[in-house]
Amino acid sequence: MAELGDDYCSLRLYCVRLSEEIAILANGGLKTGRTVQDSPDLLAKFRFANKMAHQLLELIRSGELQLAGREIVNVEQIELVD
Repeated sequence: MAELGDDYCSLRLYCVRLSEEIAILANGGLKTGRTVQDSPDLLAKFRFANKMAHQLLELIRSGELQLAGREIVNVEQIELVD
């Protein structure tokens, strides 16, 4: 049995859940501060994941991005804006 040690809960991974069957892994890293806001490198990744989630969900709502089961369909490329 592997031991996780004291640092196991400092790892943060961010993903965007588009549906019951589709989740996109955004990024992550080690939380170096007490909160994400106190971890500059991680905060940037957290904000990126949130921005990506909002844009993708808006594309789904508008019909520009379509999901079929476990696939994103009728899209060759998705461009996120800054």
